[in-house]
Amino acid sequence: MKFASRTLLALLLMLPRCGEPILASDAQEPQNEIGLMCAQDLKRALLEHRTTLIDASGSAAFTRGHIPGALDFEAAGAKFSSALPSNKQALIVVYATELQSPRKQVVLRAAQDLGYTNLAALRGSFENWVEFGGQVETASATSR
Repeated sequence: MKFASRTLLALLLMLPRCGEPILASDAQEPQNEIGLMCAQDLKRALLEHRTTLIDASGSAAFTRGHIPGALDFEAAGAKFSSALPSNKQALIVVYATELQSPRKQVVLRAAQDLGYTNLAALRGSFENWVEFGGQVETASATSR
């Protein structure tokens, strides 16, 4: 039991801390550094109106529940670029319902291709936000 506890502790200590950038190759993200943002930091950024939040889960999942203020990437379609801030250094945070969502990678790449440089992914998934006690809204899918 002691060995298992020590191994688990060692593994947890190797994880990036909330807000620390990780290398894209480590997270299977696009080729730049992508920050990880924990739910607590995301809540603060949303309250301070200093982030654009993008839900990469798809419109059906977005309709079932999403973080208030999030942009539904799938519904935005061709209007995605016009829904983003003009400041290319503005913070953009992407999340999805699945932990290893390929959709999240697509959104991050799309933002990078548009020239955005301050990108982060919500640590974990939408469930981490829910477990943290973050607000969730359900509504018809809109592109905001």
